[in-house]
Amino acid sequence: MAVPAMEPRKNATFPELVFHFLGTEDANTPDNAPTPEERSPLYGILGRRHHELLKHVKKCGKTRLKRAWDEWVRIGQYKNGDGQRKQLWANASSWMGRRKLYLELEKGVNGTEEEEEEFDLKWKKAGNKEVTEKRDWSQFEDFEIMYEPDYLDIRDPLYEAYSNKPNPDKTLGSKIFDLTSWDL
Repeated sequence: MAVPAMEPRKNATFPELVFHFLGTEDANTPDNAPTPEERSPLYGILGRRHHELLKHVKKCGKTRLKRAWDEWVRIGQYKNGDGQRKQLWANASSWMGRRKLYLELEKGVNGTEEEEEEFDLKWKKAGNKEVTEKRDWSQFEDFEIMYEPDYLDIRDPLYEAYSNKPNPDKTLGSKIFDLTSWDL
């Protein structure tokens, strides 16, 4: 059964676009530089390969992709940029997990009659299995993530703890890469 599309935010980060349009498997495949000497902000946990793949996804939008990619590369030019990019990737990964659960709940509550019956049957089976095994109702732990706050825009989670107005750019450190238009 096809999962209905939920578009990422208008100002989505590069990892959000990769997870949404390319999928979790591709987002979990790092794009390492061809050689160690070519280490640059164009490669890493996500990189140039992912960008090239997204260029062929019409629904992604050229403007949105350009803005997200430019910001991804900019962050990667700094000493602490890799850490912040990993945090953005982790945020997007968490977002995909939440999205999957939300869509499952949405089908169970507002889906077609068949989808609602399928949802009820799935969770009744899980509940019966847990009752017969005399376990706690741990099946509901799957949905606990839906109650946790979501900080998709925070690049440095420690910075948020120290300030009411987080500015992750202040934690990037010194610039270690300079790129020209030829690099991009």
